[in-house]
Amino acid sequence: MQPFTLAMGLFLCISPTPNGPRPSLDVLRMFPPQELIQDGLRFNRAFQEHQKSMRRTYFLNGNWSKVEECNKVIAEAKDLEDTWQLLDWAQDSDFIEDCRLDFLEDLRKALGEKDFWAGKMPPPAPLKYFRELD
Repeated sequence: MQPFTLAMGLFLCISPTPNGPRPSLDVLRMFPPQELIQDGLRFNRAFQEHQKSMRRTYFLNGNWSKVEECNKVIAEAKDLEDTWQLLDWAQDSDFIEDCRLDFLEDLRKALGEKDFWAGKMPPPAPLKYFRELD
């Protein structure tokens, strides 16, 4: 785990959590395995880097509407990254169980009840920005 990610995870772990029943770690079986999560996170981060590179080019050329468009795409990708990161942390046995349960509860809020209990994750990056191949 990267140092920044670990520090951020520890901060989130000690943050106050809302009262109410939390899902157990058993629900993690419904979600993709950690290897697939890591692949999704790598893909998302590479996509964000590509968008940032495009944004720099548009900025240098003074194409402000494209700069704003890139900002929106990057924000969408970041939201998806955050959701996948919660699942990664919930599955990470390096964290104590209470922290993992907190991450799982945050994931539940991010996904919504229906998708959470179905184990349905969004795509790791915003797919609408990719062309379909025949």
